[in-house]
Amino acid sequence: MGRSATQLGIEFGKSGREMNQLLLAHGFMEGPPGAYRPTTLGEPFATAVDVDNGYGGFAHRQWGWLTWDDDVVDALKASIQANPEGVANRAVETAPAAVPAASETSRRVRRTPPLTKGQWIALGGAATALGLAATPQARRLWREKVKPSAARLSSRLTRESPSATDDSGPEVGPELDEA
Repeated sequence: MGRSATQLGIEFGKSGREMNQLLLAHGFMEGPPGAYRPTTLGEPFATAVDVDNGYGGFAHRQWGWLTWDDDVVDALKASIQANPEGVANRAVETAPAAVPAASETSRRVRRTPPLTKGQWIALGGAATALGLAATPQARRLWREKVKPSAARLSSRLTRESPSATDDSGPEVGPELDEA
């Protein structure tokens, strides 16, 4: 079985994190921390180990790491002697900057206007309605509570209200005149 980056780091006098940075810099692996994968240079030396806790659903946990053969030590030492700064760093420094012209960038970028407040509200209502339609209890809640409240609020908002400067008091509707 191979050795982890932390175990390799003991031989190099480095921590596991520093060892991962060294392996990245010399082209033995690639990817962001937590999702490292061996490159074509590192594949002969690396083995991926994946573990899960055996549970399903919300309790399911899965993690993995790379283990390295003992031969990677000699290959890494040779790479460090040949390129002390690392092969990944040299490739970045010597590569010409490929920057597209301003007209190319503006043609490729498609800008969409941001959503208005009303569109966000409608989107939230639709998402809520879709989520609530999943169970009978949720459908009853929607039918008996949410929908009537939304209808009352909508009718109240669309009705003409007295102006803010009118101090005559509340309007008296026709249903109150007959009493």
